[in-house]
Order: sequence, then structure tokens, then C-alpha cells
Amino acid sequence: MFLINWIFYTSFFYVIVFPFLFPLNLVYLFFKNKSYNSHKKNTIDRITILIPVYNEAKTIIDTLLHVKDIDFNGNLTIYLIDDNSTDNTRDRITDFIESNPDLSISLFSNNKRIGKAGIMNRFIPEIKDEIVLVLDANIRLAKDSLINMTSYFKKNTGILFGNLILQKNHYSSITEEEIWYWNLETFLKRIQNSIGNITSPVGGFYLLRKSLFEKIPSECLTEDMYLLLKILSKNYSSKFCYKAKGYEFTEKSTVSEFKRKKRIMKGGFYILGKFIHDKYSFKLKKVDMTNLILNKFMRWIYPILFFVSIIAALFDFKRNKISRTYLLLNFILFLLTAIEFIINTFLNTLLEEKRIRVRFFKKPLYFYTLMTSGIMALKKEHKGQRWEKDER
Repeated sequence: MFLINWIFYTSFFYVIVFPFLFPLNLVYLFFKNKSYNSHKKNTIDRITILIPVYNEAKTIIDTLLHVKDIDFNGNLTIYLIDDNSTDNTRDRITDFIESNPDLSISLFSNNKRIGKAGIMNRFIPEIKDEIVLVLDANIRLAKDSLINMTSYFKKNTGILFGNLILQKNHYSSITEEEIWYWNLETFLKRIQNSIGNITSPVGGFYLLRKSLFEKIPSECLTEDMYLLLKILSKNYSSKFCYKAKGYEFTEKSTVSEFKRKKRIMKGGFYILGKFIHDKYSFKLKKVDMTNLILNKFMRWIYPILFFVSIIAALFDFKRNKISRTYLLLNFILFLLTAIEFIINTFLNTLLEEKRIRVRFFKKPLYFYTLMTSGIMALKKEHKGQRWEKDER
């Protein structure tokens, strides 16, 4: 019984305390005012934009129109890589190219789907320019985004992430919570960026130094995190440009958002396993390692420790008042949020038409969505199952 008590209190303490560790560490570093960044300016006059595309017929033209309208005092080359789309994505891109002969834009098509990492592995080595902008096909860049990114890209910068802003698209029971959580993440990135390297990447769009690129493992779903770690290991910096804005719609339903969370968590577990197995290939500075552990590694295992605390509380239900209270509180909240999830999932279209929103327990629903997706992602990572893209 001592072992059960120890497991419960350890996991319970982790669940309660962990959310405050990374922000507190940032506060410490901020007041310590220790910077690791060079301020030497870098002149960039040539950029290649790499856009992997898969079944983006509904969004790709809007993305390309924003790219066409972007401000940049230099030469832009655009590579569009169609990853064996099954809709009319290629036709729409071809029509756009024919209608815009003044743009330096090329379309390449894969005979079979190889994913974003596979596309980057194949095409980045063939790019002539040293600086590459990797852009997701559903991101709409602000007119001044590239100007802001290039002005912030210093001599020692290896990778620079833009500021991805989530916008409401379709109604989902956790849409507002996802935006709230993402804005909190952005706030923490700004603080971390002001005192050193960031350890929380933004995969939607980022500038990458081609000479630092390393082949991404085919099974890696979070190529941005993998590249960030590799670049930090080479003593280059990873930065975040708040002024460089790109816009993305949220997922169209709670179910699709749940699947996206699973994918992110699966990618996180892969990176964690890769780091543990091949730790000597990731040589990070002490401050970066600390932030990585607090900001990522401990977050990825949080769902596991949460469910461990629940299981331990079940075994200690009768003997421990704290366990009993903790378990009952979670049971009640989970039951109520499950009911809300079911209502919003199966009556989503009707609720949207009537402008009715069932949102009594939106924060707990979002929390349990994160926890459940984490556990399911761990299971999927163990089985090695493949992920499919959801429509936005």
C-alpha cells in the first residue's frame, strides 16, 4: 500500500505543479537577463519558398495569392510539391501558374505519397538558395511577414519561426479553448525568444538555413522539432518573429481537432524516444536543455502521469481522503464534459445552424481532450500506425 500511496502522491504532485515550472523558469531567466544571441545583421536577397501540398484544392489558391502579394526586396522562387493528391489540387495550381507567368513558380508531383518530411528530404538539397521558407499549404501569410522575418534573421540564426495566428473557421466545442491555449503558447514564446533560443517550434511556416538541414527520419511527424534540435546542436540559434504573421483556420470539428492533437503528441513521443536513444547526436547548451525538458519532454509525459494518478487513486479510494476527492472531482468533470462532447459532435451541424453553443465545461473538455489524445497517441506510436490528413 505504501507503493500505491507513493505513486499517487508523486503523479498527483506532478499534475498539479508541472504547469507552473516552465513559466517560472522563464521568469528566472528573464530577470537573470542572460542572452545567447548574436545581433549581427544578415543580408538576404534570395529565398526559395517550399510548399508541400496534399489535397489542398480548397485552400491552395488563397495561399498562393497571399504569397504573390508578399513584400520582399529580392528574388523569390516558389516550389510547389504535390504529394500525390487525390482531388483537383494539381489542376488548380497549374491554372494559377499559367495565370501568373511573372512568378518564378514550379510544380512537382510525386507518384506516391511521401509526407512533408519526405518532400523536404528530397527537394531541399536541390534548392540553390541558402535560405528556404517552408510553408504549409493552408497558411495565409501577411503582406509584411517575409520582410519582418528576413530583418530578424541574424548571422547565427539557423531556424526562424513565424507567428501563426489561429482564426475561427467552423464551430467546434473547443475552438475558443484551442485559440486561448495557442495565444498563451505565443506569449511564452515571446518571453523565451527575448532571453535565448525557443524550444517550442511553429511548424506552419519558418525560415531555414539550407546548409544546416539534415535528413529527417521518415517516421517523424514533427519535422520542425527535429530540425530545431539538430540546429541547436550545431550552436546556431532558433528564434521566433512575433511580427511575422501567418493565419490558419482552426479545425472544423472537435473530432478533427482531437485527431490533430493525437498526431502532435505522437510526434512528440517519437522525438522523446529519439532523443533518449540517440542523445549524443543532440548536444544542447544547459539552458536550452532545461527549457526543452520543462517545455516539451515533461509536457509530453503529462497525460501518462495524469492517468497514472487516476489509476493510483482508484486503488487508494477507500483509505485516502485526498485520493477519493481527486477521483470524484475528475469523474464528475469527465462525465459532464463527455456529455458536452457527444452533444457537440453528433449535433454539430444543427447547433451551428441554430447558433447554439453548448459550452458549460469548455476548459475541462479541452483538458480531457489533451489528456486522452496523449494516451491514444502513445498507443498509436507503439503500433506504428500511419496518420491521414483531415480536411479543414
